[in-house]
Amino acid sequence: MNITSGVALTADRLDAAAKEAMAAVVTGKDPAWSWHHTPDSIELLGDLPPLSDPQHREMMLTGGAALLNLRLLIRGLGVHPVVRAVPDPTRRDLIAVLRLEGPRPVSADDRAMVDAVLHGVNRRPGGSEPSLTTPLDAPPLITALRRAAKVEQTWLAVHPPVLRAVPIGDGRPVRDGAHAATTLIVGTVLDGPAARLQAGQAAQRVVLTAATTGVRVRYLPAVLSRPADRLRMRDYIGGGLWPQAALRLTV
Repeated sequence: MNITSGVALTADRLDAAAKEAMAAVVTGKDPAWSWHHTPDSIELLGDLPPLSDPQHREMMLTGGAALLNLRLLIRGLGVHPVVRAVPDPTRRDLIAVLRLEGPRPVSADDRAMVDAVLHGVNRRPGGSEPSLTTPLDAPPLITALRRAAKVEQTWLAVHPPVLRAVPIGDGRPVRDGAHAATTLIVGTVLDGPAARLQAGQAAQRVVLTAATTGVRVRYLPAVLSRPADRLRMRDYIGGGLWPQAALRLTV
C-alpha cells in the first residue's frame, strides 16, 4: 500500500500501527476486533453481539477508541485518514472504513497525540512520571476536553467537580488529591451503532488530550452499564443527548 508524494505506507507499517492502536485500548487478545487492508483503505471488523445486548455499546466504544488511535498514528506518519462509520448495512461485521487520502504535514499536536497513544500518561519513555501541569478544576483544561469531544461531533457534560479544599499551615486552601475527581459524560444526539462508534472516538480523544497535559482520565464503564442508569444520566445532563461513555478525570 503506497501513498503518493513521497509518503509510503507499507503493509507491515500499517500492521504495526493497527496493533499499537488496539493494544492501547484492549487488554490481552480480544477476538471481537480485527483489521483488514484493501489497496487504499483499512477496514475495522467486529464480531459484535446483537444491538439489544448491553455489551454492544461497550464494544462499539472500544472499537471507536481503537479507530481513533489508528487515525492519530496514521496522521503522525504524514497521511490524511478519512473514516466512514458503519458504511454497509449488508455487512454486519464491517464497523468502519478508514481511507488513506494522501500526504499531509505532521504538526506538533499530531506528535503529542501519537506520544499519548503509545505511552499514555503513565508510561513516558524512560519510566519517569509526568508532573501534573494543569489543575483539574482549571477552565482551560475543561475547555480543551470539551473541544476534543466536539472534534468528533459529540458533547462533553461535566459533573460538578468533587474537589475538597483543605487548609494548610498558612491558611491557604489546597486540593485534597484523594478526592480530586471530576466525572465527564460523552453524549451523542443519536443512539445507534454509528453514534456509539463516534462516542468511542470522542472519549479516546478526551483521554489522550488530557494525557498530553499530564492528567489522567480513565473509563468508568459501570456508571452507564444498565439502561436505567443511562436514562437517569440522560435526564441529569439535560435530556437532549444520549450518554455513551463515562470518564473520570483525576490525579
